[in-house]
Amino acid sequence: MPRRKILVIMKKKLLLWMTWTVLPERSAGVCGNRCLGNTFYASNRTGGTMNKLFVFLIVMLFCASVAADENDFRCLKSIGGKTPLRLQFMFQTDKPDTGYAIYQNGSRPIAVKMLKEREVRRIPGGGPSVVEAQWEEITSDGSGGKYIMVSQGARINEFRYIRKKDGKLFKFEEDIEEWTEKGCAWNKK
Repeated sequence: MPRRKILVIMKKKLLLWMTWTVLPERSAGVCGNRCLGNTFYASNRTGGTMNKLFVFLIVMLFCASVAADENDFRCLKSIGGKTPLRLQFMFQTDKPDTGYAIYQNGSRPIAVKMLKEREVRRIPGGGPSVVEAQWEEITSDGSGGKYIMVSQGARINEFRYIRKKDGKLFKFEEDIEEWTEKGCAWNKK
């Protein structure tokens, strides 16, 4: 299961847990103890307001780190050409099979959809497997190309783009120097 999908599931479970264990004190005044059942009593038995506040802050810090990862992206640049193409490839964590490709001088983001994902090699000892994912550009005229990414955990080992109209292959590598928290910083230098 991709890391993005796991983080979204964890965030939803934490928010559900927080609703039923940390915040019931406020809800009980509205509908009485009948709405929350034993959960209300359990949360009030084990500690006071400071314990609840501490748990609430810890949960919020964790949720903030998950929320900051809503859209995972990579900055890439082509290799082997005269002028490198620069690409920001963005994965959506709420929909792990969709994303966007944004080129440095492009007019708009290009929607991409994952066609398939397969495990290339399993690493002994529980390390992250090597995975190949194929993404297709979604265009109105069907002229979009295909992206092929081979990764192991957070590391991209290989990234290629095959242009549909002529089959031309473009190879990319990660452009870590251009990465910022808000996106690739191509025009900021």
